[in-house]
Amino acid sequence: MLSLVSGCRLTSGGLHLGHYLGCLSPLDIFDKPYKYYFVLTDVSPTEKKVIHKEMNSDLLLIASILLSTKYSERIKIILQSDLQESAPNLLSLIQDITTLNQLEHVHPQKLEIKQRCSKLNINDFLFPIQQTFCSTALNANYILMNDDNSRIVHFSRKIVRKINNVHGSTFSLPYLKHGIIPRLLGFNYKKMSKNNHNCIFLTDSSEEVRGKVRQLFKYRYYPDHYKLSDDFLPFLYLRAFNQREEKEIIIADFKSGKMELDHFIEYVFLSIEELIKPIRQGCKVNQENKNYILRKIKEDTREACTEARLSENKLIEVLLR
Repeated sequence: MLSLVSGCRLTSGGLHLGHYLGCLSPLDIFDKPYKYYFVLTDVSPTEKKVIHKEMNSDLLLIASILLSTKYSERIKIILQSDLQESAPNLLSLIQDITTLNQLEHVHPQKLEIKQRCSKLNINDFLFPIQQTFCSTALNANYILMNDDNSRIVHFSRKIVRKINNVHGSTFSLPYLKHGIIPRLLGFNYKKMSKNNHNCIFLTDSSEEVRGKVRQLFKYRYYPDHYKLSDDFLPFLYLRAFNQREEKEIIIADFKSGKMELDHFIEYVFLSIEELIKPIRQGCKVNQENKNYILRKIKEDTREACTEARLSENKLIEVLLR
């Protein structure tokens, strides 16, 4: 059975279209049986004991969103901190064979590291190691993420190769798998991210979605000819989120002038709203079942921790030969 791993940081705001496209939509292409682990990068095991109560609202929101998608029955939601506690020897080995240069090269906050930013704590600094640990502990065959995470996936593959070269073929080499668009951009042509303030969240109201869709057409740096290009952002959104066959006809009609701008904007809005509406409604219902969700996370995490311990024990057996 294939092992698929994805996840996100446990922060406020929930999940957005970028998460859906990178972490969930690639599940559609797998026809073989698989286990899909969605890892929430929370905090270190020590910090968790202190602030876990404050994180419950964010945890509940993200889990409620995941369980409102069409993939709900296939998702196992787990906490990274618990996973780390279950296989400390494997985590220690990955730390031991990682160099500082490797860490700096693959880190999402590379600039802050080079500038020796004082605000970057050790837990954030070790982020690539934590991600590599999760995929290795769960023996991932595929990591489902947008392509801006490709450096971390390549780093994970290097670490797994190092382990396998010394200790035999112990772990699977993970491969990156992303959605139909490798990386979703927001209206300002930056990666869709909470830090970039350009997200369409999966819990946004219809009015919020409509307003944000309109911003896709108002970006001030669009040259006029760009609106006829296949890379025009609204076209990419249509191809990613509209499941109907006539979307290419709609795009062609807009390019040729047969469809007015307001009608095209409405079509893009409806394409996204059709995806978000059931998630938004389901999320409200799920949030009322707090005990069920927390129990599911606990059970899913326990199962994942068992897998991690098996991976670690397999490694220990090889080391003791």
